[in-house]
Amino acid sequence: IQMTFYIGAVLLFSAVALTVFKGREYDPETLEAYEAAEAARRGMKRGDLTPLPPPPESHDFIRLGSICLVLGLLILGIVHGLSIGVKPIESAEALARLGCSTPLNPEICALETRDWGLYVLGGGIAAFGMLQLTVGVIRKQSHQAKGMFSEIMEDMFRLPKTMRQLAIVQFFSWFAMFSMWIYLNDGAIQHHYGAPSPETEAYQSAADWIGLLGAVYLP
Repeated sequence: IQMTFYIGAVLLFSAVALTVFKGREYDPETLEAYEAAEAARRGMKRGDLTPLPPPPESHDFIRLGSICLVLGLLILGIVHGLSIGVKPIESAEALARLGCSTPLNPEICALETRDWGLYVLGGGIAAFGMLQLTVGVIRKQSHQAKGMFSEIMEDMFRLPKTMRQLAIVQFFSWFAMFSMWIYLNDGAIQHHYGAPSPETEAYQSAADWIGLLGAVYLP
């Protein structure tokens, strides 16, 4: 098994290196000429070949940034205030490690069983809102060159329609795959094999079988 990881690492590094050293990059002028020729071949105007939404103004960044910031803080407040994702520790070994042989102090025991996923979601939305507010304020105060950071934020709002659709599909597909990777072992083993404890031989055997199935479908 260890050797397969080494082989996979070498193949992955080789593929990335091949792309970096052999892949050809084109300067903006060449790309512009290509798109102009492609538009002429199709009988279209240059701007109609890859239509983009108009660039957002400073007030657009400030408005959407404020919405994202408030939404993210609201999610964090609800999750923390309602203690969503907090479960008492049931393992005697974990309770002993925390210094409580019985769950008399649920506040201490709950800290290690808090699900941080919703915190990451709320914090990410709030951070994205802060980035937009920063760009909006910079653009409002300065009319000079946009700068790399500002252009990156602008490009996120000017994605072509196809890229926007692809982003939504990728988000939900990867979200589902991460959920599968995290919960597949425990869910399938407990439901189909009736082996909830990782210390049992049945659990280890089932985990090996699920790993084999994963090795078959992932390529």
